[in-house]
Amino acid sequence: MVKVWEEWEKDKTPDLANQEEFDESLIQIGFSKIKTYGDWEFKQATSKDRSFIFHCVK
Repeated sequence: MVKVWEEWEKDKTPDLANQEEFDESLIQIGFSKIKTYGDWEFKQATSKDRSFIFHCVK
């Protein structure tokens, strides 16, 4: 998961592909429900958001 995070940090253009990779990593380590919100608002994240909030349940 650290490698995915490091690559995601290098990419300064947030997009859904990086979000999907991060979600896959969270699923691999046992999280079952993952919601990603964008720009500090509780709405579904999109490729236009500049920051993300991850809400996960293990």
